[in-house]
Amino acid sequence: MAKKKKSFELRPIEESKGVFDEKVEVVRLDADKDELGISPVQRLELPVDPEAESRLVLPTRDLAELRTHQPGVDAIMDNWVPVAAKQTEDEWGGEAKSERKIPWGWFALIVIVVGAGVLWSLTQVQKAQEQVQTSVKKTQALKASDQVEELDATRVIEEIEHLIKSYYGAESPAELLSFVRHPDRVKPLMDHYYAHFPYVKADINFTDLLQPITLGNRANFWLTVVISKDQTKRTTLLEIMPDGRAKMDWETAVNYQPMPWDEFVENRLRDVSLDFRIDATQDNLYTHEFVNQDEWICFQLSAYESVLVAYGYAKKDSEIAKQMLAIISKNDNQSTSMMLRLRIPKDLKSRQGMLIEKVVNDRWIFVDPPKEEQNSEKSTH
Repeated sequence: MAKKKKSFELRPIEESKGVFDEKVEVVRLDADKDELGISPVQRLELPVDPEAESRLVLPTRDLAELRTHQPGVDAIMDNWVPVAAKQTEDEWGGEAKSERKIPWGWFALIVIVVGAGVLWSLTQVQKAQEQVQTSVKKTQALKASDQVEELDATRVIEEIEHLIKSYYGAESPAELLSFVRHPDRVKPLMDHYYAHFPYVKADINFTDLLQPITLGNRANFWLTVVISKDQTKRTTLLEIMPDGRAKMDWETAVNYQPMPWDEFVENRLRDVSLDFRIDATQDNLYTHEFVNQDEWICFQLSAYESVLVAYGYAKKDSEIAKQMLAIISKNDNQSTSMMLRLRIPKDLKSRQGMLIEKVVNDRWIFVDPPKEEQNSEKSTH
């Protein structure tokens, strides 16, 4: 009886009962073959894992169940409770949104501010339109006013030219009086003046200058310079009166004085108070009765077309001294024109000194008539 051949079987190592739990005989096929084409069989010993004793060895699934009860799919399906899934992202964060309160107050405030801004803009537009209309009206009014002023200026020039011809062409002081300012006050002065200086009719060749000026707060004065046929210049001031007529200032035209300045200074007329048109400036000549500088203040006095000077004194703390210093200060402390009431006391020993009794006017011309009458007409030549 023939001997039955032993068959060889190849098995994967993973399907063995254990990897290192027992020694298993393994036969490896060698690549080398003998002469008959049969590979020799070699037996190999598997290495022993040094950690095999410390590992927990579990049986395979085929040999044992790991749990006492294995639920089936049916049990799982029976206990399944469907949960509705949120389909869109619109609902994400819904809980967080629902907890925030809407700030309606801020919306109301914004609406009020915007409304106020719109109302203010409309108001400004309306005001701008009104301003434009007002500007147009003002422009038209100014244009009309300019035309009126041009007509008025033409009439004023014609009136001034008529006055110059009439004033310098007057045949007598009586005729002359109708062309001067403040005739009631000036008439006695004219009588006194022409009693010492005979009246001579002026022969005017042409007008050299005609210029408007402002005196005080009055802008209705004009400066005129005329040239006579003998080439003499005559400077005068005239005023356009409220009724439109022009009037000459006779006092400045003749440079009226109660008596000649040089005669008054040289002859030392005593105890007579006279109002002079003079130029004054502060000085420091302190002699005789006026030697005390703590008591007196000194001013140098001179007059138009005169060669002699005098020295007037006023009490240092008096209103007269304060007024004169203020007037001179406005003229940069230079010699300043003004009208002063002067008197030389009877027993005064100072050869050039005199008392200043009053500041009559802060310039040579009276813009308005003085409140009290001058006593110049009482003086003698």
